[in-house]
Amino acid sequence: MPTPTAAEPVLGLLLAGGAGHRVGGADKGMLPFGTSTLAGTVAARLRPQVDRLLVACNRHATRYAALGDGVVKDRRPLHQGPLAGLEAALAELPPNWLLALAPCDVPALPVDLVATLRGALVARSDAVTWARAGGRDHYLCALLTAEAAHQVGAYLDAGGRSVRGWYDTLAGSAVGFSDEADAFSNYNQGPGSGSRGAVLS
Repeated sequence: MPTPTAAEPVLGLLLAGGAGHRVGGADKGMLPFGTSTLAGTVAARLRPQVDRLLVACNRHATRYAALGDGVVKDRRPLHQGPLAGLEAALAELPPNWLLALAPCDVPALPVDLVATLRGALVARSDAVTWARAGGRDHYLCALLTAEAAHQVGAYLDAGGRSVRGWYDTLAGSAVGFSDEADAFSNYNQGPGSGSRGAVLS
């Protein structure tokens, strides 16, 4: 596997294709948040960190497309998890690029996420690095080499759905964000509860 360097362009992928079970079946990324939507807030923080931004979604494609450079939809039957969204983006991922992942429900996403993960990816010659904060691993806040990303199809074909389980098949490691535990808090408020409220967990 090629050793990553500090020079590869980065494709950002905002993961917004979930079924929204924790928010009453709503499209979580389209929930209001502040003066924007939840996905819009995350996209605004991720976009300056990457060279191109796509959104993996299965609803509201036109609205999501306005947040970046395009959208991708799951190729498999709907709602097989975030790895299906990653797989959908592979046709847009050149072999010499890196892939940065972020879920649509982390509105305080660190503005140095990609740079920090890249530093570790290069220093450790890893295939994937992901964030760890507050004693928890945040597997969907991650950076992968293109070669590693292209292995996800075989994992899905074999019945795998766990992001952690897939990472276990790759050379990867967690990167500490010791002072930013709250930056990875998830928004799990359903519709009708106000624009923000007690939404983070």
